[in-house]
Amino acid sequence: MVDDSSPWVILGPLRAYRYIRYRAPYPPDDPYNDSHGRFNNGVRLVLYIGETAAAATAEFYRRNPEFLADQTIARIQVFALDLIVAGRCLDLRTAANAAAVGVPFERLRSNDADETARYAECRLIADEVEPLGSGIAYPSAAVTSNSGWCLVLFGKATAATWQCEGYSELPVPPLADADVRRIPA
Repeated sequence: MVDDSSPWVILGPLRAYRYIRYRAPYPPDDPYNDSHGRFNNGVRLVLYIGETAAAATAEFYRRNPEFLADQTIARIQVFALDLIVAGRCLDLRTAANAAAVGVPFERLRSNDADETARYAECRLIADEVEPLGSGIAYPSAAVTSNSGWCLVLFGKATAATWQCEGYSELPVPPLADADVRRIPA
């Protein structure tokens, strides 16, 4: 499925965004091992980031829609990360690119209530990409507009893969209920 002819991109210098829980005991550029992520099954270190502050925030509300009605109690922080992504990333932000590696585009944004089914293809593609590249750029499943994208970076930061040159906290952007694609209960 994935090889050197796949749709790779080197993103280079990039400003991206991440939400973290308020007063988290780790910095916003710290990769983590999360068994509930789209491209992680609890085995690899990952860093999930969004193209915009709204895309990153929508990722929180996708899993926690009860906070949409009163966003002042959400207890999250949003950070802008200044990254240099020197390693290649599989670019699955378009239907044509997804088809080139045999992944149906709609599966990248799957909203199946069953997490195992929802993330099945994404986790398989991550297993193939991690030894070959630094990450995967993919369409946001949390943004309803179909225009936002996210990036998952693999492993700890290195000069050959990705590095965070710095980060700064931003105000949490308010989102309308209609802006967030929720995970079904």
